[in-house]
Amino acid sequence: AYGPLPGAKNPNILMFTNPYKNKKEVHQFLQGIDITKSVAATNNLGAHLTHRQKLYTIPIGAGEADIVAFLLNDQSAQPSLAAQIAMSEELKKDNRYKLVFEKDDFVVFRKK
Repeated sequence: AYGPLPGAKNPNILMFTNPYKNKKEVHQFLQGIDITKSVAATNNLGAHLTHRQKLYTIPIGAGEADIVAFLLNDQSAQPSLAAQIAMSEELKKDNRYKLVFEKDDFVVFRKK
């Protein structure tokens, strides 16, 4: 009964009608991550990463994954978009992680 498509409870077709502007760059970057690395990512990036054995949905795994990736554009994100933005800002200060990519709403960190 739940999902993004019309007919579901609380449908949201924005992903189809208003795709994010750097979609190709995001996809290319995610495909280039070493398959042996664990990844924690926001839910809106999950579909690009489902082939991975070690995949976490932020906030789970954010403090232990080899790669932490945020796509900070989901107004209905859980935890909230504001919380995800705060998490990405905290990782910029975390000595265990290095910022490796940032463009628009896409931010990626690598564990040192």
